[in-house]
Amino acid sequence: MKKLFCVFFGCLILLLSNQQIFAQTNPDNTIFKPDPRNYKETYFPYIQRPVYINNKTKFIIAQAGDTYNKIANKINIDEADLRQYNDVIDWKDQPVEGEIVYLQAKQKKSKFEFHVIREGESLRGIAQQYAIQLKILYKKNIKIGMPLDQLQPGDRLCISCF
Repeated sequence: MKKLFCVFFGCLILLLSNQQIFAQTNPDNTIFKPDPRNYKETYFPYIQRPVYINNKTKFIIAQAGDTYNKIANKINIDEADLRQYNDVIDWKDQPVEGEIVYLQAKQKKSKFEFHVIREGESLRGIAQQYAIQLKILYKKNIKIGMPLDQLQPGDRLCISCF
């Protein structure tokens, strides 16, 4: 039963992770692009550009020409791990300039309890914004009965509500 649930849950994440919420005119809106002035700079070995911290998780801001492979090689980790940290399932996907790229596994909790959904956001973008694992975001919201396939702007999404 547990194995069947994991297969079902994995398929659900694949289908919904980049699903846009409501209508959207700017496809870039699904990607969370932070203002670095809102984050504390920190140290991370091997990398020669600013590293920031969000919810106890270190990240960089993607630059033009970045790929997950290039970043992974610079910080001495496997590309598959870096993609997992950032909830990137499709190997064709690459970071977009200005996007957060986490250099370590995101957290299971945040100091924020809820997020009010705005037009055009994606669940992956919200998970990146709060530095929480996408699978945790799904589990918490499924547990409270939130219909993840029918989210609308104004809905409150559980980030760390329990």
